[in-house]
Amino acid sequence: MGLRQGGVLFHALPKGEVGAPVRCRSPSFDLGLRIRIMKRAWGWLPAITVTAGLLACGGGASSGDAGGGSGDDGSGGGGSGASYDYSGIVTAPSMDVAMLQSPSMLEQALSFVVPSAAATVSGLQPVSQATVELVDLDTDQVYGTAVTDSSGTYELSGTAEPAGNLVLRVQGSNTMRAPAASAAVDVNPVTETVVRSMVDAVAAGEHAYADYVPAQLAASMTYLLDQDVDLSDTSTIEDAISKYEHAVADLDTVVDDATIAANSGFGGTYGVLGVATEMFALTGRTGKSDNGSVSVGTYGLSIAFGDDKLTPTGSSEFRELGLSAADGGVTVSRESSTNDESGSLSYTRSGNTFYAGGSFGLTSADGEVIVADTGGAEQTTLSSGEDTIVRDRNLLIGFRQPSAGAPTLSGHYHLIGLGSGFYWSAGSTGDNDYLEGLLLSNIGGLDISNGTATLDVDESETDVPLSITDKLVHQTNTSSFSAPIMAAADGSVVLSVGGDNISGQASADGDLIAFKELGDEGSLVQSQLYLAVRKGSGCSASTIAGSYRTIGYGPTFDTDKKLMNVSGSHGALEISSGTASYSGTARDLDLAISTSTDGGETHFSTSAANHGSSGSAEVSVASDCTVMATMGGEQMTGAVLPDGSMMVLVAANDSSAKGARDITVALRR
Repeated sequence: MGLRQGGVLFHALPKGEVGAPVRCRSPSFDLGLRIRIMKRAWGWLPAITVTAGLLACGGGASSGDAGGGSGDDGSGGGGSGASYDYSGIVTAPSMDVAMLQSPSMLEQALSFVVPSAAATVSGLQPVSQATVELVDLDTDQVYGTAVTDSSGTYELSGTAEPAGNLVLRVQGSNTMRAPAASAAVDVNPVTETVVRSMVDAVAAGEHAYADYVPAQLAASMTYLLDQDVDLSDTSTIEDAISKYEHAVADLDTVVDDATIAANSGFGGTYGVLGVATEMFALTGRTGKSDNGSVSVGTYGLSIAFGDDKLTPTGSSEFRELGLSAADGGVTVSRESSTNDESGSLSYTRSGNTFYAGGSFGLTSADGEVIVADTGGAEQTTLSSGEDTIVRDRNLLIGFRQPSAGAPTLSGHYHLIGLGSGFYWSAGSTGDNDYLEGLLLSNIGGLDISNGTATLDVDESETDVPLSITDKLVHQTNTSSFSAPIMAAADGSVVLSVGGDNISGQASADGDLIAFKELGDEGSLVQSQLYLAVRKGSGCSASTIAGSYRTIGYGPTFDTDKKLMNVSGSHGALEISSGTASYSGTARDLDLAISTSTDGGETHFSTSAANHGSSGSAEVSVASDCTVMATMGGEQMTGAVLPDGSMMVLVAANDSSAKGARDITVALRR
């Protein structure tokens, strides 16, 4: 399904591609997206299992048990005389296990520590016979002690309740600490990194320890402990901290969230749309080729946020391309599915950030907008020894449903969009099928008057061969058309184009509109997401000056490596005097197609990895609130709301062998 004007394709121009079949593609304005709430997209089910395991052994806490008593308001903790119980597990890299253990009387006399046998094993290991202290960071006063058992577990009865200035400390020749933000506190290199971030902020005069609200700090800690950063190749605490900080570049901002008052305006029911990509592989098949699949899809949901639970309702729709092995290549099959999406899930909040089973979400300062980076990576080994691998990444955006009737949609908007998908064609008898990746980015305008929307869209398209090594094809297209548009009392929007109804969602004030559509035309599937941002006047550099949190989504195809990559990211953005400084964390998921040296077998390989990034860009703002950011050779274009509360930017980056698209949503802190 594609947007058409009177059944005529906007820019359906056939084109010949080197080494590829001639095809005709329908208009680009095929808005689209996907998420698998309670399935894969949020990553909720596997992440709930991980989080439950952390809590069972003393990891982070949910909002129901994160902190208590007088410490929950962030005030400095002090000995109250009342008993408060803490418990958890102490773990460290192999070389530093012995450095944290409390020596026996004989060892003290001999002035050395004999490492345990486990200390020779690479990776994080339990630290037995370690003294754990409940300590005040301001005064170094100790409010309780305990010793870990053989599994590294401790139980400590202290005389101070959770507070921003309290930590659990394990100290030997080396030291590790963890914020005493709840009753369940693990101590490991990640928690030591969190404490160092707090200590640095206090030393710089940015905060006092009392600013860190225990319940929010516990939420931030749970999220940071859920990050999939492999520390197995680190041997010391400092090595582990360095690797973690490199992989999670916005750690300081996540910790700093615990000092921001939770948004009291957040809550209610939100209409939510989004975009996603999923990849699957069945690998490890001895003497056989692998099987795999790639999917794009859309979701239209309403999500009700209570005090500590969120409840989604709605449906999802997917198009999956099955990739079966052929001699030295692949054959492609197509499947469709529609799913009911419902359930309930606990979530926690820290400042204007919310966490649900490893997923990362942001809320606007007024609570009217939510944006989330979700997804996961699952791997299962079958009894046959084969592995099934599922990886997905998703961008969600939602607006609180209006309380006073349908939003008024009128005036002039910037239009920013991103999409990705796949085209394939059947090979001749005995030949493999042809498969290519499709990337789209759009910048344009949307004018609404008297129930009619007029759209002018400039599109950048890149087609990337995946089943063969060949050249990328780039082209730009321009579209212009008008169509009826209507908003309902719940903020849902319908744009009627040539017999097709394009679904959308508008903010209550009508300043923002999101559209999504799943394009499905024979041998072409694609998902797209568009955001319309109301134009303003008199915007300037001061409009965007300040601090933002960001969430991004970006698909990439590489013809040389026959590689598909999708990345979800979150970070911190500081803008001042036309310069934007960014630090963030991205989660990359890959699916590669390869052929054995004899050409007889086809294999799929996947990977998932966190990596941090930082840098600066020059940013300019036009009076109509158009925004342009340039970093090195990369350029992002988009728009900001006139009050500076939200920005949307999109980038297209293509080379001779690789095509990439990125969209970033920024909400003011």
